[in-house]
Amino acid sequence: AFGRSIGLDGDYMVVTLCKTTNGGVCQPASSGFGVAYFYDRDDTGWVLVDQFDHNRDAFATSAGLSGDVAVIGADGDDDVATDAGAAYIYRRSGGSWVEEAKLTASDGQAGDNFGFSAAISGDYVLIGAWNASGSQGAAYIFEYQAGGWVEAAKLVADDGAAGDRFGSWFLDIDGDYAVVGALNDDDLGTDAGSAYIFNRDADGNWTQQAKLLPSNGVSDDQFGTSAAISGNFALIGSFDGAYAYLYERIGESWVEQYIISSSDYETGDDFAYAVAMDGEYAAIGADDDHVGGIETGSAYVYWGYTESEPAVVVSNIPGQSIDVGATFDTILLDDYVSHDTYADEEMVWTVTGQVELDVTIDSERVASITAPVDWTGTET
Repeated sequence: AFGRSIGLDGDYMVVTLCKTTNGGVCQPASSGFGVAYFYDRDDTGWVLVDQFDHNRDAFATSAGLSGDVAVIGADGDDDVATDAGAAYIYRRSGGSWVEEAKLTASDGQAGDNFGFSAAISGDYVLIGAWNASGSQGAAYIFEYQAGGWVEAAKLVADDGAAGDRFGSWFLDIDGDYAVVGALNDDDLGTDAGSAYIFNRDADGNWTQQAKLLPSNGVSDDQFGTSAAISGNFALIGSFDGAYAYLYERIGESWVEQYIISSSDYETGDDFAYAVAMDGEYAAIGADDDHVGGIETGSAYVYWGYTESEPAVVVSNIPGQSIDVGATFDTILLDDYVSHDTYADEEMVWTVTGQVELDVTIDSERVASITAPVDWTGTET
């Protein structure tokens, strides 16, 4: 299966091929041949510059790329124990890619399948081991320090249970945030799924910040099959639920903002089997979509959602009562409004609701209220 996993950053791309089962899983060490292909983009298009292969170990199950560094998973590797798994680091040197390191989990066990999922961001690599601890699952973060890769953290769900498969399929890391799915979590029903956000603090410690559950999740959705994170946004795929969900980080909370479905969805398309995002752009894969009656698969690209602006805070402006013929006090509107982003002079004020009173606002945001001669009415 060419294209089992893809990593892309600027003019560099890695595409993996592995021998898969019907379920899309790279076959185990006994028969799993895999290849990682590295491409550069030039004026003519994408050019193959390097390729690496292993005849065993389910090599090329997963891939990620960031700058000059790539990670390739081999979840059937037997160095630690049978199918304990491993991941390989490749670094670009000159015009070629060179194997730099082989990563394994410090507490790896037989059948963990470390390397089934992988992602990279700068000096951090995130590796999933979805069958660890009775398929409860785990994920590991490695950091590049002083010329070598060091295991920095082991991530597990605070409420994880056997069979959740935390760390499955596609996970992601971006700077100080990581997102990991647990597609067989049962909070909303059997195998409804969930996803977890982790944050690295100033001391370098990674802790769980949030557990994400879809607002319309039901049994067998497998929410968390795929996950991506970019800045303050996370995108989670629900493989059997046919939706992708966009979450936004507001403060330390993650809020569901959109539920996304394809415009031409049909049962069995596997919409949201894979997701990716970068800034305001998101891509969502449907690997079993039928086009012209043929199961070709497809991808949908979305654009346009931006971060929520902090709300304008307006205090109640005190009311005034005057005697007939008296004059209302002017109101300095800056005293009653604040905003974290915009300065006072960027605020635009409008007046509505007045009937007999004449209300004007000048360039200094001073409101003047004038009443007709001998006016005895009331207005709010």
